[in-house]
Amino acid sequence: MRPTLCTITLVLAFLFPSGAISRNPRDAHAASFAIRKLSVVPQSRRGTIVYERVPDNSGPWPTIDIYLMNADGSDDRALTHDGHSHSPSWSPDGRRILFVHDDALEKPDPYVPHREHENYKTHHPVEFYEMNRDGTAPRMLKRLEPLIDGAAWSPKGKSAIIQAAASPPLGICLFLWLPKAQSEPRLLFPFPAAWPAWSPDGKKILFVKRLGRHTSSPFVADADGSHVAPLKHDPGPDIFELAWSPDGKRIAYAQEDAPPSRTSQIFVMKTDGSEVRQLTHDPDWQSCRHPSWSPDGHRLTFSCTSKRAPCWSSIADDGTPVSPWCVIRPFVISPDQPPESLTPVTEHYGAKPAFAPE
Repeated sequence: MRPTLCTITLVLAFLFPSGAISRNPRDAHAASFAIRKLSVVPQSRRGTIVYERVPDNSGPWPTIDIYLMNADGSDDRALTHDGHSHSPSWSPDGRRILFVHDDALEKPDPYVPHREHENYKTHHPVEFYEMNRDGTAPRMLKRLEPLIDGAAWSPKGKSAIIQAAASPPLGICLFLWLPKAQSEPRLLFPFPAAWPAWSPDGKKILFVKRLGRHTSSPFVADADGSHVAPLKHDPGPDIFELAWSPDGKRIAYAQEDAPPSRTSQIFVMKTDGSEVRQLTHDPDWQSCRHPSWSPDGHRLTFSCTSKRAPCWSSIADDGTPVSPWCVIRPFVISPDQPPESLTPVTEHYGAKPAFAPE
C-alpha cells in the first residue's frame, strides 16, 4: 500500500508498519516460502547497501533496526540494536548514515489506535539521527513533533530536506533545514509534497505533489523551493519515491498500479518525464518501492513484497499477527537490462535499501 500525504495515514503507517513479520520463523507459511538461489555479484561490483530490517525475522513487533550489507547480500550486520531505528539514508561523503529514531512524544495521544508490545507502544518517529557507517557514535540532529517520515541530505552536505507531518490541513510536507545555522526547518512549499530527491549538483529538488485523493505528479524546483514547475512530460499518475541518477540524466521511481490492486512497480524515465520504462514485471513480487542508484549508475536497489505473503495481517490482542506478515526482500538489478524474474539478495526481511556513495 502506498502511503498518502495525510497526517493520520502517516501515524498509522508507523504504528502499524506493513513490514512487520511473524515472530515465529517456523510458521507454515514461512516454511513454504522458498527463496530462489541468490545471484553472485563480482567483488568489484558489490558496493554497500544500508537498509531497515526486522532483527532475526522476529519480534517483539514492531521492532526494526538498521543493517548494512554488501550488494550481493554478504557481510550482513546490524548497526542499531534499539528496535526503533529506520528509514536510513547516506550523507554525501558516505561516512555517515542518517536515520529516523522513534521516541516517546512529549504528550502521547491516548486516542491513537495501536496494538503494540507493551515496551514500545509510546514510541513515534520524532527524532532525526546520524551515526558513523559502522554504527558507532549515534547523535541526534533534530527532534520534531509531529512525525518525521525521512530526510534527504543535499549533495554538498550543507542542508537537508525533511519529510514530516505539517499542521492540518496540509498533511505531509517538505521542510528545508540548515543544521549548521541551528535554525528551525522551513516549510518549502505551501502544499502537500513528499519524496524529495536532489539533483547531483544540488541546484534542483525533485518531489511529488499531491493533486487529488489518488493522484500525484512529479515537480521540480530550485533548491530554495522557488520556481516550482511540473516535468515537461507527464509520466503518469500516482508516482512516488523518486531517485535521481548520479549522472543527472534519469529518474527511478515507484508507480502505483491502477485500482483495485494498489501495488506498485519500479520505473525509470528521463529527467523531463519522457521515455518511461517499467523495470519490474515479476508476478511473484509486488509493491516494489524505494529505488536507489549505485554510485556508477549501473545498478538499482529496491525492495518488493512477495505476492504469497501480502501485508496488513490483522493483530491479535496479545500483539501477535493473526496470519503471517508480509515477506519483503531487497533486490539489485541493472536498469539497462532488467531481468524478467527477480532474485532477492538476502533471505532476510529488507526494506528501504540505499546504495552508499563512493
